Amino acid sequence: MQKVDAPRDVIRETVIVSLQKQSGEEARKKRRLYELAGLPYDPKEEIQIMVLLSLMVEPYVNNIAGLTTDEEFVDQLKGVLRTSFGSQIRKEFAKEEEEMSPEDRQQMSQQVSRGVTAMVDSLLTYSLPADYQKKGDRYWKYVFELAGEKGIAPKDVFVSDELYKEVIRHIYTREEHQANIEKTGSFYDPDTLFEIILKPMIESLAEDKEEAAEVFNELKEEMRSSQEFQGKMKAMKNAFSQVATEEIKRIYG
Repeated sequence: MQKVDAPRDVIRETVIVSLQKQSGEEARKKRRLYELAGLPYDPKEEIQIMVLLSLMVEPYVNNIAGLTTDEEFVDQLKGVLRTSFGSQIRKEFAKEEEEMSPEDRQQMSQQVSRGVTAMVDSLLTYSLPADYQKKGDRYWKYVFELAGEKGIAPKDVFVSDELYKEVIRHIYTREEHQANIEKTGSFYDPDTLFEIILKPMIESLAEDKEEAAEVFNELKEEMRSSQEFQGKMKAMKNAFSQVATEEIKRIYG
């Protein structure tokens, strides 16, 4: 069932501008995060965010237009994330891959695919709120309702920072938005990173549970004993807490 009463081309341009807005917001918060943490910021991260969000346009459009169910939409998002993360991992091992035999290259590709699939499944299970479908429906409906009230095109809701913040306030209470932000920030906690990202990948690649547990514990201990890793995570976690406070104040006052 179509979620908003609008032509597909209007839905599409609204989704594009909304994702551009989201990309800009994420980049702004990332720059602030690294600034507060005292760490160098790589602008390439902004390009990665833009590319990832651009791949989400059609899944969003199709879902809002009623061409896919919410379950199909989530499956498509998983596919986008698998493609994006898999591509990044393969780039990291590009030189090693050039020296591999075709058989080894194929085996590595299969391992990356399994590991990324497990990681994405775990990531979305952890990250998506229980009421994400309900909130998502309300979000897009309100964007179009607000545009109608203001006499503007739906896409222009995302051009105005004040209207964008109004949408956020309408869909999420201060406490709900705070909880969503804190969940994102929990990835700067090493234990969350280990359990949600590292562990599923290792379990998908190991021969059995015993081997998976052994490898996981070894890597976990190695990362815990790394002063550089722990120092960076602590700095990022503290900085994120300040960014979160600033963000809540910016939106809710």
